[in-house]
Amino acid sequence: MIDESHSINDPLWDGVKLEGNYLLPSQPIVIYGNGLNMFQLRLSFIPTSNGQSISVSREALYKSVTLLNYNSNGSQLQKLDIAPTIDTLPTFSGWAYTETPNEFLTTPDLGFSPEENAANPDIQHVNLYVLCKTHNTKQIKIGFSITPTHGPTVTDDEDSQDGHNAVVTAQATAPITYLSTSFASACQLVRHPDDSDDFSPIRPLSRGDIWRQYNFNITLNGYTDRIYYRVHPDLKKDYLGGGYPDGLAPYAYTTISGYKTAAYIWPHDAKVTQMVEIPSYWNGLDIDIGREENYSIRYTLLFYPSLNGHWDNYLSDEALNYIVTVYDKDGNSGTFSPSTSLPSYTKLTTSSSNSPPWSPVTQPSSASGTSKQRPTVRPMLIKAPSGLYLCAQMNGTHPTENCIVRKFIYSNNLIYQWSLPALDVVWDGPHQYIQNISTLEFIKETSESYSNNGALGNKVTCIETDMHYDHRAELRYIFRPVWLSQSFAILNEANGLYLSVDTTTASDASGSYYNVYLGPYSDAGIDAQNGTMVWFISDVS
Repeated sequence: MIDESHSINDPLWDGVKLEGNYLLPSQPIVIYGNGLNMFQLRLSFIPTSNGQSISVSREALYKSVTLLNYNSNGSQLQKLDIAPTIDTLPTFSGWAYTETPNEFLTTPDLGFSPEENAANPDIQHVNLYVLCKTHNTKQIKIGFSITPTHGPTVTDDEDSQDGHNAVVTAQATAPITYLSTSFASACQLVRHPDDSDDFSPIRPLSRGDIWRQYNFNITLNGYTDRIYYRVHPDLKKDYLGGGYPDGLAPYAYTTISGYKTAAYIWPHDAKVTQMVEIPSYWNGLDIDIGREENYSIRYTLLFYPSLNGHWDNYLSDEALNYIVTVYDKDGNSGTFSPSTSLPSYTKLTTSSSNSPPWSPVTQPSSASGTSKQRPTVRPMLIKAPSGLYLCAQMNGTHPTENCIVRKFIYSNNLIYQWSLPALDVVWDGPHQYIQNISTLEFIKETSESYSNNGALGNKVTCIETDMHYDHRAELRYIFRPVWLSQSFAILNEANGLYLSVDTTTASDASGSYYNVYLGPYSDAGIDAQNGTMVWFISDVS
């Protein structure tokens, strides 16, 4: 056969010399039949012209070689234009080969000696890469043919008698499929300045008080070799504004007791430092997500107060369903979905070693790419540890000026429901108003003193006003996080007093309600079980 399509720059050649171990590997080889795992096949020969050794280009060399399938009467093995990868998944079936390797190359000992090559520098090599896509065990014997530009095709048949390896024997075994239960995760609290969980009324509220972070590493159980992974659909960008570069958006966030949990799964090439948004505190916060490890997937949970104050979507929850496909070093794969049922900071921090930790891994979602949301601004319940709920006091159907706590009456009674609007946001978060949904009145500090067992404070009242024009400090509050109990100490801006409950004496004969006032801080007051100045936020069910 004469090949007329060769480059005009290539010399013409008409023959082939085969010497030594010209076809490798010489030992049988096993790969996985996942369409990605491959092994290297090396064919070595000397191109000749009129019996003399010549050197030809790589293009001409590779063009001359065809692999043959001796399990199929020596038919040509299918050749792929490009090697399959996790970004261009295999679509072929059976055995195939390509000229370029991918990440999933099995590297057996080819039995090739550098000294052997040095002994005859005229030998040229063709390295091809063989792979298979099958659900069952599949075997093959692979031979070759070489077609010079001007000469007959050379084929070393399956039963070569020259003492050298004439075929490569290979077997593809059924691929491994990893289940969501095949994945494990480990988490670590990431420390940052001023992130102590010990509440201090003396220490000014700092940036470190506002947020908490846990990093996770997701791995294949007991697997320490390299993994590769892709997230589908593509992760969303987050426009941070303020001249900051775009960051990566959380794939899910949820509000639990007035705190937001935001979840991030990071691409494999993400830098150690990532910029994220803490709504109503700052647009661009640099966090450390940990250095890239070849065997794990990086994942982060962020926690911060989230009260429906400044933005319309302050309490909105959203979860995007993603599929993560993970590949081991041999191209075997498994999938999982990042969990959209997110934990609170308290749950992670206070869980005992005997209880199973929360896992970011769940079964693959059947609705990849879809999202679920909850309504945006929602009314809230504000509860004291004693099981009493903050509410407006009514005289019949008419509101009084009193703010009280009482047992919750299970009806859609708006006197128990509150919103926390805010006009401005400064570095330490929104300075908020406390407005009753039923009466539309705001809780305000008065100058009238209030005594509770000798602790002097001030009474509060409920008034109608226009918060857009009435900016008195007596109306404004800072919700200071009490992290370990997922609660808040509510500080009035006027005199530094905390919203408190007087549980010493019931305010009526039946003991159905107690007074609310503004009192000085006490350590006992923020006790999650019996405190009188700590408050739990929850959605109206």
